[in-house]
Amino acid sequence: MWKALTPLFAATLLISALSGCQTHRYKEFEKIRGGMSKSEVLDVIGGPIRTQRWQGRDRWEYTLYGHPAGDLIREVHFENGLSTYIGPPIKPAISAETQDKINDSINRTADIRDTENAVSETTGLQIQKFEPVDSPEHTPDDGDAVR
Repeated sequence: MWKALTPLFAATLLISALSGCQTHRYKEFEKIRGGMSKSEVLDVIGGPIRTQRWQGRDRWEYTLYGHPAGDLIREVHFENGLSTYIGPPIKPAISAETQDKINDSINRTADIRDTENAVSETTGLQIQKFEPVDSPEHTPDDGDAVR
């Protein structure tokens, strides 16, 4: 009976050992090259954990577990269906909060300018601001005299 079980046990052990040998995803990621189509990238590494589309470009994000340096986040960017960037996430030059502050300042400046130089949308005439004659800033001159 032991002689019959020994080959079965050896085969089970061999299958278990071989199924544990898996290529790490980061090694597969290294095969991705610029100019590859989306379907080619999917064939090499599979689906991303996150996708984003912005300004006509697609960005796919992958988490690569088991790298000697630790888990890595990598991206593949596509334009017109072909990969154009492969590597770590690109960080913006400034934070979103800082960009919001810049945009708010620009908008406030534009609002002030628009208020000072208001143009009637219905007539297209510029609306001018006048100082009242009796204001403290007003200094009478010869043109102010009523005749």
